[in-house]
Amino acid sequence: MNDERHYPETDRLHSAKPQFPEPGVRPINRSRCLALLQRESHRPLLLLAAPTGYGKTVLLVEWAHELADGASVGWLTLDKRDNDPHRLTARLIMALPGIGDDVKSDMLEQLPDARLDNILRTLNGPEEVYLFLDQYEAIQEEAAHRVIEHLIVQSGKHVHVCIASREKPPFLPNL
Repeated sequence: MNDERHYPETDRLHSAKPQFPEPGVRPINRSRCLALLQRESHRPLLLLAAPTGYGKTVLLVEWAHELADGASVGWLTLDKRDNDPHRLTARLIMALPGIGDDVKSDMLEQLPDARLDNILRTLNGPEEVYLFLDQYEAIQEEAAHRVIEHLIVQSGKHVHVCIASREKPPFLPNL
């Protein structure tokens, strides 16, 4: 079965460099928060859940920039359109760190059901990988939550998913 849907954001592949926001101009001293994140960085899931304006994204951006010196870092800011699991997996492919545009293009050409397995195979290399998912509260559909849950559960011990959200994801009790 061929997926006839078209996702314009995947037409033009971005470079394999991590695409995450730049730190703010006037950073607040977050050394204690950064130290806590670093101490817990071995976990498969790191969740920052807090109301709007509490600095979730800013903290994770700062940490992502610190991690980028020694690990592969990918960043994806989610929106309501990512509730479509096929679009979500396509955007996850685009956010994968450390792989070339040709590999990403090949992965996007595959049937949607094969994409998640290929993401897992790509992530399960020898290097530490941090995949940041910002604004996770945009995800409301169960199928999209299952994609992320599967990614967390099936990834190797060196893959870490870092979520910033206004709400706790519904799959937390399953982990």
